[in-house]
Amino acid sequence: MKGPIYQSRKGGIYLSTVVIMRAVAKIAFNYIAYFEGHEFVLHHDFNRIRDYILNGQEPDYPLVRIEQKAILGDEPENGLRRTGHILTTDWAKDRVSIAAQVSLMNWLKYSVSLARNFTGEYRPIKRGHFFNYPTGGILMLTTEKPTT
Repeated sequence: MKGPIYQSRKGGIYLSTVVIMRAVAKIAFNYIAYFEGHEFVLHHDFNRIRDYILNGQEPDYPLVRIEQKAILGDEPENGLRRTGHILTTDWAKDRVSIAAQVSLMNWLKYSVSLARNFTGEYRPIKRGHFFNYPTGGILMLTTEKPTT
């Protein structure tokens, strides 16, 4: 396995970037599986992300990309943001691939390619949640602007 877990001489534990990226991919995969069901994610187009999560096997394209950008449109790229975790799923810009976004403690944005060129059943999969760490609340995200 690439990217083992390291323990420093002072007793601290450090995770390699690969281990973190595989964990983020698993979070994204479990998120879509929770809402879409196991039959949906058992489709063969999810095999690459499953192989990456379980065995560290990487295809010829990146499955997880890291960006400094905020997921929520009203938050700054630098500076204070809401405290919590964010997960979203949607069809990618190409309209045939399935993508997710994960942000742990709303710090870095991980973009995850869950299924490239998906050939299974089309369905609306656009959703997102904010897991408010301080309160323990879960808020459903929307792209609609509130009316005043």
